[in-house]
Amino acid sequence: AAWAVMPCCIRSKLYLGGAPVLDLDSESRYKVLSGAFAEANDAQVIRAISRNITARPILIAGGFPGKFLNKDSRSSTPNRHGLL
Repeated sequence: AAWAVMPCCIRSKLYLGGAPVLDLDSESRYKVLSGAFAEANDAQVIRAISRNITARPILIAGGFPGKFLNKDSRSSTPNRHGLL
């Protein structure tokens, strides 16, 4: 089944083998733990949305049959929904 999340609070002890995340600012910690969450859950896509929508602008999704994106479909210009 397909799934998507926009994490706001991720406990470091649930990921990274319980290693503490020390001396990182909030933004860096969020990015590191979002990546750890994505890896642990076999995410197929990680996208950013506009900060005008939310302060935690990472979308993580998976569970899609086959490949979700190929390198030719990537864009650095957000669409009308704020997705890259």
